[in-house]
Amino acid sequence: MLSKKLFISIYLLFKATQPLMASEIFYTNAYEVTYWSGFAHYDNVAIQMVNLIDSSFIKIIDSAILHDVKEDQSTILFSPAINQYSNINEIEAPIIIKDYYNYDTLSIFGHEARFNSDGNKIVFSSSFTGGLHENESFSSLDIYSTLTSVTTTLSDSIFTGYYILSHDKNRILWMEKINSVDSLRIYIHNIDLDQTNVLNAKLPLSTYSAWYGNNLFWGKNNFLYTSL
Repeated sequence: MLSKKLFISIYLLFKATQPLMASEIFYTNAYEVTYWSGFAHYDNVAIQMVNLIDSSFIKIIDSAILHDVKEDQSTILFSPAINQYSNINEIEAPIIIKDYYNYDTLSIFGHEARFNSDGNKIVFSSSFTGGLHENESFSSLDIYSTLTSVTTTLSDSIFTGYYILSHDKNRILWMEKINSVDSLRIYIHNIDLDQTNVLNAKLPLSTYSAWYGNNLFWGKNNFLYTSL
């Protein structure tokens, strides 16, 4: 008999239902993982809404992968699960915006799509070389405007396709490889000012050789924390 585990990726959001009383709402990616001969197989991919008050789970979109939700929870950003939540899915599946009444399939394809602070721009990585989740993969970092339908490329060589949004969702951080010194240069782009700065600090490539640079954290105090 195959062993199965249920994994839930949680986006914590808060929705005010009354002036003096707020209900806590989660939007989640939920999928069932079956392990067979050392490989993981993903089934029953869906986006669910979880209410912490009554502990209820409500499936809102079947066969879909959640990317982000606007602050007011009026709009969801997701991609259809064309290949059971595999790596190739987030490269080849289109990004879709859903509000209370409509679905709008955008002309962009990518990975880790996120809204900016006002929800009028979408940040995402795309056009991977070397494959997603590879040690030496690179990708483009793009911003799509929902107002003009124009896509702007910030970089065509971000390391492993990994980027971070600041807490206020107005700035983007990414890294690019410096081959001559075997390290990573850090870039920060201000979305509102449309301005990119390069930090003086560099990170050793050996620290970030994994497929995902998840040991870099951007705090609410605007300090960057990392393990060296």
